[in-house]
Amino acid sequence: MSQGLQSVIVIGATGHLGPSILTALASSSTQFTISILSRRTNPPLNLSPQIKIHAVDDTYPSHQLVSAFTGQDAIINLLPCYSVDNVPKIKSVIDAAVEAGVKRIIPGEFGCDTASPEVVDAIPVFEAKTKVIEYLRSKEKEGLSWTGVITGGFFDGVIKNTFHGFSIPARAATIYSGGDKPVSYTLLSTVGRAVAAVLAHPLETTNCYVYIHSVRCTQNDILAALETVTGEKWKRTERLAEEARRSGLQRMKRGDMSGMPDVIVGGMFMGVKEMDFAKRRELNMRILGLQEEENLKGLVEVLVKEAEDEGKA
Repeated sequence: MSQGLQSVIVIGATGHLGPSILTALASSSTQFTISILSRRTNPPLNLSPQIKIHAVDDTYPSHQLVSAFTGQDAIINLLPCYSVDNVPKIKSVIDAAVEAGVKRIIPGEFGCDTASPEVVDAIPVFEAKTKVIEYLRSKEKEGLSWTGVITGGFFDGVIKNTFHGFSIPARAATIYSGGDKPVSYTLLSTVGRAVAAVLAHPLETTNCYVYIHSVRCTQNDILAALETVTGEKWKRTERLAEEARRSGLQRMKRGDMSGMPDVIVGGMFMGVKEMDFAKRRELNMRILGLQEEENLKGLVEVLVKEAEDEGKA
């Protein structure tokens, strides 16, 4: 596997992360041949004519997957993996990849450091991701390699959405357990470039996790930047991270998936030291040709403007 992985198929390309990955693949100096796997029931896709679409039935039949994967060097699998119920479908993708002779899978990690048992204990919805990696490890002897890309949260969403507690329209922030726990975040565009770089450096990224981030900061750091950029004092509401996690788990046990954000954000900020992976792990920024963002205020300013412009559309 001395050469780059050039023929790439993306599963889940129309989701939150997919467009950034497609953009990075298309603009990379490596001349990728890009395909996507799409369900036949999906609406028509407005994509570059250079991107081939492989349509499959909603049940992801094995023979259709094998046909779509034949001739592909790599699969980028962005299918949701926040429940063990999702694992059988992802295992079927892996099995088809082995049968088709695919060399590399990049599974749907793109978040907290699930290589850490302490992180998975804090955020149990990540257990499904660990089961996928276990299954991928079992396929290494059959010629299939993998790379898990650990990014922390997507910083675009931290600023633009309310998932992490910040609301630009309301000028309000929910701060968990004092807001002083540093964690890593990565821009969507940087995640896309990282994926392209992984495929261009197959030897250095074989059968391992790679760790990247754009910034490492606390909720208090983000709130201070938001107040500076907007020129306004924001309403600050305090919430215990442990309480948010407990409430979210209780709702999820009742089948209410709206509890998942509380489980994830509560788990992130409840003080588990392994959550701060940039302090414990060697970052892979240099080998992937990536750089950290040094100006948090400037980055927040750009994202706030984007969010406000998108709100006017």
